[in-house]
Amino acid sequence: MEKIICDCAGIASADAFHCMLAQALGFPEDYGHNLDALFDCLTEYRKDRELVLTNWHSLQYALKDYSEKALYVFRCACQENRHLIVTLHP
Repeated sequence: MEKIICDCAGIASADAFHCMLAQALGFPEDYGHNLDALFDCLTEYRKDRELVLTNWHSLQYALKDYSEKALYVFRCACQENRHLIVTLHP
C-alpha cells in the first residue's frame, strides 16, 4: 500500500488545502479545487493508497466548517473506494 503523508500545518485557506492535496496525490491539471472534485478524484483510485493528514487540528482551526465538510468527503470516498484509507492525526 502506498502511503502519502500531507502536513496540514500552515494551511490557511480551502484553496491551499486543495493545492496541497492535488500535488501530493497527483490529481489531473483540470482538478476543480472543490469538495465535489476531491470526491471524484478520491473515488477513481484503483490501487491501494493511504492518505495520512497530519496536524489536522491546525486545519480545523484555520478552516472551521470547511474542514468538517472535507472530513465528510473523506469518509464517503473511503466507503465508496475500497482502495483508499484516510487517516487523520491531530
